[in-house]
Amino acid sequence: MVSYLSVEESVKSKDSYQFCEHCEMSIAYKELAIQLLVGNLTDNGFEVSVVDGDIEFEPKYYHSKCWDKVFQDILNTTEKDTTPFVPAEAILTCAICGYGIRHSDTFGLARLGTLKQSEYSPNGEDAEEFEVRQDDCCTYTLCLCCMDCCVSDDDDEDELKEKEHDSND
Repeated sequence: MVSYLSVEESVKSKDSYQFCEHCEMSIAYKELAIQLLVGNLTDNGFEVSVVDGDIEFEPKYYHSKCWDKVFQDILNTTEKDTTPFVPAEAILTCAICGYGIRHSDTFGLARLGTLKQSEYSPNGEDAEEFEVRQDDCCTYTLCLCCMDCCVSDDDDEDELKEKEHDSND
């Protein structure tokens, strides 16, 4: 059972407001974590999917050790005897299955970093930000099919399946 902390309890305990998608435990500030985003490549780089001014898929977070387990489990269940589809115009490949990701495709980006309290407080409320490690040692691109295996939120899974179907048309 997950115990949710109040704002005061979270600040005192140095835990963030984010919970690991795998173990459902709070992620402490400055603890290595993985942030999982859904978006597209643009001329300005990776941008999260936005619909009507709101982020379409909320970022997901994992303890780095939990992510290693999730990543390995998905890698172990991926069919090894099939050649992944890699279109000629693919510019990225999925880190798990090798599927080719084109410039126009929606895909996942997993980044290693830490959560920290933001210096900015919109509406006077505490805010957090994710500080990505600058060495880029653990940035993965994931196709939507493998992203679907990573998320546990049923609503996001359904939306990712719809996006996956749309991008394969």
